[in-house]
Amino acid sequence: MELFQHQKEAIEFIGDKPGVIIADDMGLGKTATAIMAMQIPAVVVCPATVRTNWKKEIETWRPNLEVSIVGAKKKDFDWGSDVIVINYDRLNKTNMEMLLKRMHNTVVFDEAQYLKSLRVHKRKRASGWELRPKGANRAKAAWTLVHKGVANMRVMQVLALTGTPAPNGLHAEWFALLNLTSMHKIAETFPAFARVFCPEQTKWVGREVKTYDVNKNSKGLRKSLESIMIRRLKSEALDLPDKVRSVKSVDIDAASRKEYTKIKKDFINWIEEKDGPEAAFAASRAETLVQLGHLRRHAAMAKLPVFIDDIKELLAENRPVVVMAHHKDIIAELKMQLEAREFTVSTITGDDSLKKRDEAIDSFQKGNLDVVICSIMAAGVGITLTRSTDMLFLERAFRPADVWQAEDRIYRIGQDHKCFVTYYDAVDTIDENLADMLNGKILDIASVIKCML
Repeated sequence: MELFQHQKEAIEFIGDKPGVIIADDMGLGKTATAIMAMQIPAVVVCPATVRTNWKKEIETWRPNLEVSIVGAKKKDFDWGSDVIVINYDRLNKTNMEMLLKRMHNTVVFDEAQYLKSLRVHKRKRASGWELRPKGANRAKAAWTLVHKGVANMRVMQVLALTGTPAPNGLHAEWFALLNLTSMHKIAETFPAFARVFCPEQTKWVGREVKTYDVNKNSKGLRKSLESIMIRRLKSEALDLPDKVRSVKSVDIDAASRKEYTKIKKDFINWIEEKDGPEAAFAASRAETLVQLGHLRRHAAMAKLPVFIDDIKELLAENRPVVVMAHHKDIIAELKMQLEAREFTVSTITGDDSLKKRDEAIDSFQKGNLDVVICSIMAAGVGITLTRSTDMLFLERAFRPADVWQAEDRIYRIGQDHKCFVTYYDAVDTIDENLADMLNGKILDIASVIKCML
């Protein structure tokens, strides 16, 4: 695999800097950039749902490295690995002690906007002043890893990855990123940072209430960021091909995994009763697909939290989204959850009248909708959704042709921009088997079933 020119430029920018914020638009390959830039040994701190995705990406881009995920089976884990991948929720006292015993030439924080609640204050002790972090547990843990690591010469570089560095547009949200990536040099404490950089807001500092000037030093904030942040919009990445495909592997939570395992066991028992996949498929193709549908549906439902987070990130960048899915109840659930977050959403399914379908298309194309959720089969041909350049597949189809046709709803005549197509696969589920079939690694549905047995 070859890096794009804009990624090579980012790696050159990062160099040996002690800290960098990689804030490129979603879809521009921040993960690959960080992997190729990071110095070994390293630790990657990320949401639990993308731990496996990080491991796969590292093994793709730097196959010579040994990667271990904290929380994996003992036989698959080694604290001495080149790269340790750990999710924020596992940054507890025990794991922190183990991490701080290691040397980390690079610490990577993925989805670093999750750390925006970090606030650091000074507190007077008998021995002098000490720094004290406040905020969400993951924010405090991230600060501790960097602060103690730097103090003990165990951390040499910090890379913070985020497509939405200030989700709410507030200057105060930059504090965590600047604090972590500048090794506390630009923003050691929040009160000092806020007095200089923040728009008008009231914050408790000790027993006093401080009000910060709305117009104070925005130029200074930009200047501070220039030296440690690289951010390119997708419109600026001129080296990309016209259509960029990617796959995001999603780790599903424990409860979803338990339920999926139960459904899979019931399916395997059913197959065995039918004397194997070939016999089951020959006897009743429809029933076999229904049984597989239970697995596909549950995998899709388990991916929704990650899927919705990514939609929110795209919409924050003013990028309307086209979603492709298969099951009607999944489409309905996604629509309901997005509308609960006050996004404007419509659907295109096989149940729609021609008039309703045309109204949805027209409304989306005119800019009246944030998201349109489509059935792969119902919206796979004959419609144009070129207002969007981002298509997300929550589910896959059984036939490659259906998928390629669906992609062309945004990639067709009238599209003047580069398109980004992302497939979401739940780790260790039927999603990965279907991906292999669509990529030609597995011949047919019967072979998909065999891989599951």
